[in-house]
Amino acid sequence: GQNYRALVSDRVGRTSAFERYAFMWRPDKVEALDGGRFYRDAGDSFLREPFYMSFRADKFDFTLITFHSIFGDRISQRREEAMMLDEVYTSIQAMDPNEQDVILLGDFNLPPDDQGFSQLVRLLTPLTTGARHTTISENAQSLYDNIWIDPEYVREYSGRHGVDDFDVTVFNNDDRAASLAVSDHRPVWAIFETSNA
Repeated sequence: GQNYRALVSDRVGRTSAFERYAFMWRPDKVEALDGGRFYRDAGDSFLREPFYMSFRADKFDFTLITFHSIFGDRISQRREEAMMLDEVYTSIQAMDPNEQDVILLGDFNLPPDDQGFSQLVRLLTPLTTGARHTTISENAQSLYDNIWIDPEYVREYSGRHGVDDFDVTVFNNDDRAASLAVSDHRPVWAIFETSNA
């Protein structure tokens, strides 16, 4: 019953299985401030370059960087991309000295305590940690999807976040049906207090 707008990126990826990023928002609650851009990956280091876009919700203006890491044949390939995310974050944050509310989110294909994030954890905090998992397969329980913030700048974060177990609540724990109908990953979410910015 709500109206939504969406921005879908151009195709991204170096393989025949191209992907697209997307942002979706309610225009009565959120205003898009730009048209979204890919991170300039001069060294072609990412299989799929991160995509970022800025928004305003009431008094809260922020930039979202979304990213889907390579899965690859080896965990070292995922770690190589993860080790560059601190550079992605700092370069996008530096583009506007007046706007420091930059949030990194996506499917990182690594848990947040992996050594690949040794640089990123000096800057950002992952919201979901511990034994929680975001992949729905009972045989591959992994915490790959996350939201990373710097609490010093993103003061609008309410402290409330979670993982939507749609595969359990909607599909009665039928992993195959949930994967075919929606995804093999569970959405992660967080709540921000937009009127107190």
